Amino acid sequence: MAPAPVAPRYGLRARAAVMLPSGNITAEPDLLAMMPVGVSLHVTRLPLNGSSREELLQMAEGVEAAATLLGHAQPDVIAFHCTAVSTLSGTLEADILRQAAASAGCPAIATSQAILAGAAALGVRRIALVTPYIDEINRREAAFFRQHGLECVAEHGLGLRTPAEMFDVPPARWLDLLRKHVPAEAEAVLLSCTAIRVLEMVDEAEALLGRPVLTSNQAIGWLLRRHLGIDVPLAGFGSLLSRSSLVKLGEQAGG
Repeated sequence: MAPAPVAPRYGLRARAAVMLPSGNITAEPDLLAMMPVGVSLHVTRLPLNGSSREELLQMAEGVEAAATLLGHAQPDVIAFHCTAVSTLSGTLEADILRQAAASAGCPAIATSQAILAGAAALGVRRIALVTPYIDEINRREAAFFRQHGLECVAEHGLGLRTPAEMFDVPPARWLDLLRKHVPAEAEAVLLSCTAIRVLEMVDEAEALLGRPVLTSNQAIGWLLRRHLGIDVPLAGFGSLLSRSSLVKLGEQAGG
């Protein structure tokens, strides 16, 4: 018997627009897995296939043009989805959000915001930062989060530079890294990077560590759902989505 056809997602309930690094092949499958029937995802790419500061800044330069084109699809929200770029500086983050919202004609969010909002919703303030990045990016991310009240009590990176290299790290390797590099004082873990394959093992990682695990794609998916008014908890991708879906934006769990 032939499998039942999959109905097209035309966005009759809501539409989300996303700007991704050009080399990313992970975020779209992850985000689609977190969107319910009736929500469509409209994606464009900005140039980023490396890790230098110059390459990160170049990605940010294309926000206005990309958001303008995505705005033609009349999205309900637009996301700038790159952790390393959105955490490069608070000034750059603000510029990206302002340009994206003005050009697309809808509210704009960024990965940096999603991670901070997710941590607040879970009521955590001390995290272990685990990434595929070079040390320079890790240091900048830790400093950015610290400036916003989220302390990185430990950090570990793999020294990888391209999205393809990051994608090739198997989920089991990330579990091994969490076993080795998450200290007891960390209230949660952040697996930072939109290019890594970790969404599928978040539940397993939380069971292993006994603490919440945030990822870049999970966090932006959660924040997109909140902006689109999707209040139904979602199982399978960690406690942020299964336990905290009903927490209001900006409100800590239990607050």
